[in-house]
Amino acid sequence: MISATTDTFQVSATEGGSAVAISDDGTAVSFTEYERIAGFVAAGSPVLCAFAPVPPTDGVRQLLIDYRQVTDQASGAVLEYKRIAYPDTDEEAQFIEAHYGYAVGEGAGLKRIISTT
Repeated sequence: MISATTDTFQVSATEGGSAVAISDDGTAVSFTEYERIAGFVAAGSPVLCAFAPVPPTDGVRQLLIDYRQVTDQASGAVLEYKRIAYPDTDEEAQFIEAHYGYAVGEGAGLKRIISTT
């Protein structure tokens, strides 16, 4: 955003760039205000989620000091713990990874809670 005043502003495609010419006055545009979202309610299976651990390659496995896959019994989430050594810099690092995907399940089971203020 550039050239901002109390009532107007212009936009630039790049930081420090010139203003973009906007040819539409916005009269045919509709806006939805989402700032009043206070939370959500999930019932049934509105979101479907699957976890798929990605095992380390042979090259990475050679650098691992410790590697474990842990499954959370309550959620089924599979987490991978990796402790790896970097011989070139004489450093170690630890990671916890989760590889997952999701899809919409029962759309009617997901509702927004909107604030009245």
